[in-house]
Amino acid sequence: LIGGFAVVFNDGRAAFLTAASLKFDPNQVQGIWAPNMDDATCATVNHKYRLITYGRKSSQGAVYCIDESSGGLELSHQLTLSSQVYPGEVGPVGCVRWTPDGCALALAWSHGGFSV
Repeated sequence: LIGGFAVVFNDGRAAFLTAASLKFDPNQVQGIWAPNMDDATCATVNHKYRLITYGRKSSQGAVYCIDESSGGLELSHQLTLSSQVYPGEVGPVGCVRWTPDGCALALAWSHGGFSV
């Protein structure tokens, strides 16, 4: 399991906050920046499969995992909507959520539409 919180800042940067102890101590919290992320809109964590997912202003999603050797976030895969599937403008990702079993991801756009 992954322990921590995914956060999105007003300027679009994204990070994952974690600590060595389960007891909250502000001095023990460590932030791990999501590389190449400057347009994040929302986030969700898949604790079962140790994945952190961020929605983006570009209508895409980005899924990260924690690199065991460096401790940093590593891009696992991108979530994109093909213009052949939906030729219109969907806008920024408004919400992204994993199912309770962690096996599927739902993504919704601010101008309408969703994908599972």
